[in-house]
Amino acid sequence: MKQLLLSFAAVAMLLFCSCSNEPEGTPQERYEAALAKGLASMKPSNDLFLGLELAVTDKVFYDRCTELNKQQLITMGSGGNRVNHDLSDELARPATLTFYPDFSKDRPRIIKAMDMEIVYDDWSPWNTEAHSPKLLADVAKWARKEFGTDFEVVDHPKHQKVLVQVKNNRRAAFWVLDTRVVRGRITDLNALPEEPLGLE
Repeated sequence: MKQLLLSFAAVAMLLFCSCSNEPEGTPQERYEAALAKGLASMKPSNDLFLGLELAVTDKVFYDRCTELNKQQLITMGSGGNRVNHDLSDELARPATLTFYPDFSKDRPRIIKAMDMEIVYDDWSPWNTEAHSPKLLADVAKWARKEFGTDFEVVDHPKHQKVLVQVKNNRRAAFWVLDTRVVRGRITDLNALPEEPLGLE
C-alpha cells in the first residue's frame, strides 16, 4: 500500500512539474470542468494511437489493424478482438499494450471506446520494480506524449487514483487494476456521455 501511494505521488508530481501555468482549482474540479466542456464541445477528438480512431466502423478498425500487422507493429492477442503492441521503446522497461475496442451493438458497429491493459514483460510477484504502481508512473509519461500534457490525477472510490484527461469528446483514463496490470479506457463521450470514470 505504501509503495502504491508513493507511486501515485510520483505521478502527481510528474504532472504538476510539467505544467508551468497550473490552472486554478483542485484536480477533481479541473477534471469536472474539462468533462463539462468536453460534453458540450462540437469539435471531435477521435484520434487514439497507431493511427486508430474512435467513432469508426469495425471494418475501418480491422483494415487499419491489417496494415499495422503487415508493418509488424501489432500481433493478435488471446481471444476476441484483443491486439498486442510492443511498448518497449516507449516505456522505461519492456512492456506490452493490449487493446480491444468496445463496439456499439447496432450495425454498422462503431467504436464507442478503446480498452487497454499495459503490463511490464518481466512482471513477477517478487519483481517489485515491474509492479503496476511503477508502471502507472511510466504510463503517465507515455500518455502525456501520446495525448497531451493536460492530465489530472483524481480520487476514485474503487481504484484510489485515476489519471484522466478530457479533450472534446475523448476521455482518456488510466488506473492500477492489480499488482500486474495498468488498465486504460479511452471513451467517446458523444457515444457514452454518462459513463462513469474508471470502469473495470
